Amino acid sequence: MLIQVRHLSEYRYSNPVGLGVHKLFLIPQYRPFFRIEHQKIKIDPKPVDHNYRQDLAGNWYQQ
Repeated sequence: MLIQVRHLSEYRYSNPVGLGVHKLFLIPQYRPFFRIEHQKIKIDPKPVDHNYRQDLAGNWYQQ
């Protein structure tokens, strides 16, 4: 079974705003019966800094 997921979040404001930290849980947990063939993330405007972290449940996220 092949699953393709596309998601778009778009924010529009009438005045400039500052946004706080966003946690994106887009990487599935490792399972021997899952295989990720391709993944891509595009953020615009590009964040000043980001890194990958893992929460206590084993979920990877980009911060």
